[in-house]
Amino acid sequence: MTTTTIKNIITIIVLMFISFGSSKAQEQHSRAIGLYIDSFTKYLLWPNEPKEELVVGVYGGAEVHTYLQSVYEGKKIKKVREMEIKLKKFTSVNETSSCDILFISKEKSSELEQINTLISGLPILVVTCIPGYKSSSAVNIDIENNYHLEICSQKIRDIGMKISSALTSIADEI
Repeated sequence: MTTTTIKNIITIIVLMFISFGSSKAQEQHSRAIGLYIDSFTKYLLWPNEPKEELVVGVYGGAEVHTYLQSVYEGKKIKKVREMEIKLKKFTSVNETSSCDILFISKEKSSELEQINTLISGLPILVVTCIPGYKSSSAVNIDIENNYHLEICSQKIRDIGMKISSALTSIADEI
């Protein structure tokens, strides 16, 4: 698939869910973030692959968790490269080191540096949608710019992960 095709598919999916979803802004916001998290798992390789499961953790962002729960905990088991996707909801900073992808909501932004210290060196992809926190996460979803992806390739490489050029080509480097 070409980069343009991937970008178009992701854009169409996000717009489709926003358009056909609830008219509530927060629900639309949560769906868009959830769609991105679900979509880009296919374009990342963790250093400890192959493994049985890929754990997506959510800290804060109850609506994002609810949306991802509807995606991952349906009748059919969701998989990425033979890894079953599991969803965890975290209620404290100390829990956040037990996942592969960690979404940190805006309301938990004051704890981001503490989380980064806790998970330092672990292969955990930190995803945020916090304006101004670009340097503190590997992936930031710019909610003020039509949910544009911002990726810090260096942070991703530092934790031993590999990222597809198809994903980096549709995002801004931060």
